[in-house]
Amino acid sequence: EQLWVAECDGQPVGFAAVWTADNFLHHLFVDPDWQGKHIGSALLAQVERSFTASGTLKCLMENKNALRFYQRHGWTIEAQGASPEGRYWLMRSPRP
Repeated sequence: EQLWVAECDGQPVGFAAVWTADNFLHHLFVDPDWQGKHIGSALLAQVERSFTASGTLKCLMENKNALRFYQRHGWTIEAQGASPEGRYWLMRSPRP
């Protein structure tokens, strides 16, 4: 697993975590007070640079903001599924 933490003045404001063997982004979080400041975009760019092949993630269907965020960055919906957390979209990154 690879983890990146975004900081401002030494305080964590977001993070991303990837299962590197699978090129799977399993967490991307930005503190709500810091959203809209390109922190999520910077974390996602770092994640995408780490991929050795096209990456995937699961986005809960109810999380419309996250879905729009990933689609703005070129991610596409490949399938849908269900988990204990709820129904999700399986998404794929635009580049390896």
